[in-house]
Amino acid sequence: MLLLLLIVAFVSPLCAMTSALFSVRLAHHILIGSVIAPLIVTICLQTKLWPPKIPVEAIFVLHTAIYWVWHLPFGYAFTLSGTWQYWLMQIALIVVSLLLWQALLARSTSVMATAGLALGTMVQMGFLGAILTFAPTPLFDAHFASTQAFGLSPLEDQQLAGVLMWTLGFAPYAIVVLWCARTRLLLPRLAKQ
Repeated sequence: MLLLLLIVAFVSPLCAMTSALFSVRLAHHILIGSVIAPLIVTICLQTKLWPPKIPVEAIFVLHTAIYWVWHLPFGYAFTLSGTWQYWLMQIALIVVSLLLWQALLARSTSVMATAGLALGTMVQMGFLGAILTFAPTPLFDAHFASTQAFGLSPLEDQQLAGVLMWTLGFAPYAIVVLWCARTRLLLPRLAKQ
């Protein structure tokens, strides 16, 4: 499953389409950061292959900063300026996503810390999604000429990206909060009865 997702993310036409549509790039980042990263973390946690624990506050700040830098116009333009710049962005997003999901899924992270980290991530992603959705003009010059072939204006493509961030981007974090509440709060209480 993981291998198939990695092929879809980095070998399939989806990866190539990220240069043409910002909305596809955002969907690509959701796939990497919210589907592939938790799968990798789950495998590593099961085999006890994981780096030392980093405070959740530091992970939140780092994750937020990295995601914002690469999704603002200057960071995005830098990403598209060359191959190594593109891979620098991908590696940075993958590393902070792995750290975030390690904190979210580790049983050593308290329920409150897990919920706070997930909800904080949802809020900051929601704010970035709102900027993308409600900006009056397109923010990314790279897509001024590339979106028309797909029947979208650059602004519509950017708005679609913002909506994807609000919907698909929120779902994994909402699920982890509910899972954590169920497995760490509800089930232990039911087992005691």
